[in-house]
Amino acid sequence: MPVYQHAAPERVFPPLLALLDKLLEASLPSRVVSIQLEHQDQIWKGSLHDARLREGADFYLSVRSSMPNHELQTRFPQLCKAGSFEDVSDVVNVALSGIEIKPLTHVPAAIPLRLENQYFSLDLSSDVARTMLEMGSCTFYTPRSLGEGET
Repeated sequence: MPVYQHAAPERVFPPLLALLDKLLEASLPSRVVSIQLEHQDQIWKGSLHDARLREGADFYLSVRSSMPNHELQTRFPQLCKAGSFEDVSDVVNVALSGIEIKPLTHVPAAIPLRLENQYFSLDLSSDVARTMLEMGSCTFYTPRSLGEGET
């Protein structure tokens, strides 16, 4: 840990905060499992390695886009396609629906809030959702019309 210097606090605070996050995570088990999504062109993919994800978990997306927030809240659920990789490929090619995506008006307290992001939930009651959980991977197709985004 660098020594604190009042003229350059940016040297000490990022490593200090990272250490605090790590220590708190170790001492306070989180009910939130973050899924890292890999981005390639219009497809985002993630692995559902943690067993807790297949045992009655709720799935939420945190999305940031160059599109205005109010427009993203409406258009993202209509245009984004979610499911297993195979299902999303079929859904996009045949213009079908994937897992239903719903905008959230209230973000659950356990989810880290980023003010610039919009939040959505996945409806896991469909066959497409069950297939995604069984396959152990999730895929999201985001058309270019949604703007430059981060999921």
